[in-house]
Formats: sequence, structure tokens, C-alpha cells
Amino acid sequence: MQTFTIKNKNNKETIFKGIYKSDKECIEDAVSQHINLQNSDLRYKNLQCINIDTTQLNGADLRFCNLNNANISESNLAGADLRGASLIGTCLAESNLTNALMQDACFGATDIAYAVLDGAQFSTLSALNLPFTDTKSMQLCAFHSVHGETCSFSKPPITLQGLFRECLYIIENTVLIGHNHLPVSVQDIANNRGIILSILEARTQKI
Repeated sequence: MQTFTIKNKNNKETIFKGIYKSDKECIEDAVSQHINLQNSDLRYKNLQCINIDTTQLNGADLRFCNLNNANISESNLAGADLRGASLIGTCLAESNLTNALMQDACFGATDIAYAVLDGAQFSTLSALNLPFTDTKSMQLCAFHSVHGETCSFSKPPITLQGLFRECLYIIENTVLIGHNHLPVSVQDIANNRGIILSILEARTQKI
């Protein structure tokens, strides 16, 4: 057992402290006591399987946190910094992620049902496989490629697997193979759908 302290990222003042076995236990107790964790500094913490639904984490610094299999549903994460965080199996259902920074975050089986993602920022290919169709709102999201290009989108990206070595992504009117931008538009693909059909036919013949 040791003393764990949660501080405000801006003024470094103590938000909550106590004697616990882990950061996870400390934060769970703070939430159970209805402590507002807005703008808290939670960087680099191992919070795997934490259960903190309906909490206030707006503006919180959660960079590089292990949040795998965490329950953060129905929470306020507006403006939170989740860059580099691991969000595999994380439940963010019905949470507010407006303007959340999620570049370099790792996703997989992440639950974003009925979440608000307006203005959220992404950069990893795993983010493009999120179930965006389940969200409540996703206006003006942005995907930043490793080549410095930014693709804005307010509709779920389309993912096509198996045509090329890497997945093909259609983000609004931008087409990517992996992180590489293709100099064609969605309309080009629609007008020349025979190209896609010929690729499918060729791959079918090899099976």
C-alpha cells in the first residue's frame, strides 16, 4: 500500500489522494466519491480493466495510458488527451469525446456506441476500423496520416480488405491504401468500378 495522488494538469493542485494498492484503485475510489477529475493528470498510468463509468474526465491528460478493457461509458471526455493510449476492448459507449485527441491511440473491439465524437482527432489505421456507424454524432472528425495529410470526415470511413497488401480506406472523398494517399477520388472509383471488379476477378481465380 502506498499514497497515490491525482493532480490537476494545469495548476498541479491535488484533486484527490489516499492510500491504495494501485492507481486504478485510487481513481475508482475517487469516482465512487463523485470527485470531479476534470483536467486531471493521469499520464502513463496502468488503468487496465478500470471501472469508472459516468465520470468527469473532460480535459484530462490520459496520454499513453493502458485503458484496455476499461469501462468509461457514459462519461465526459470532451477535450481529453488520449494520444498514445491503448483502448483495446475499452467501453466508451454513450461518452462525450468531443474534440478528444486520439492520435497514435490503439483501438480494437472498442465500444463507441452512441458516443459523441465531434471534432475527434485520429492517426492510427486501427481507428479507421472503429464502428463509427454506432456513434450518436461524428461531425468534423479528422484523420492525420504519417505523411502529414489531414482528412476530415463526418461519415463512417469505408474499409476494404483483401484487394491489396494493405487495407483500402475511403474517407469522405479521400482514398488511402494504408497511410498512402491515392490520387483518385471516390467518384473516379465509382466511374471506373470495372477496375475493382477486375481485381476481384483476378484474386478469385487464384483461390
